[in-house]
Amino acid sequence: MNKSNKNNGFKTPEDYFEGLKDKLLDLSEDDSLLPKEDGFVTPEGYFETLKEKITDKITPEETKVIQLNPYRKYYFAAASIAAASNPTIT
Repeated sequence: MNKSNKNNGFKTPEDYFEGLKDKLLDLSEDDSLLPKEDGFVTPEGYFETLKEKITDKITPEETKVIQLNPYRKYYFAAASIAAASNPTIT
């Protein structure tokens, strides 16, 4: 193999890849090295309630609507008073 990056942090033992294929083939022929049970257990009824748990978490809740321009009506009132009090406008 070409060693292009010597500072990558991953190291393998000497001649690790030389015998890897043989080791993998030995594992497939000899089942005594593999565990008999898978080791992963799910709780009873987990998959029956999974959909309900997920939909409860992703359903949107009611959110409070915040008005972006709350002072807009005051601007219109101020503009109309300014226009009405200006005597030069005829």
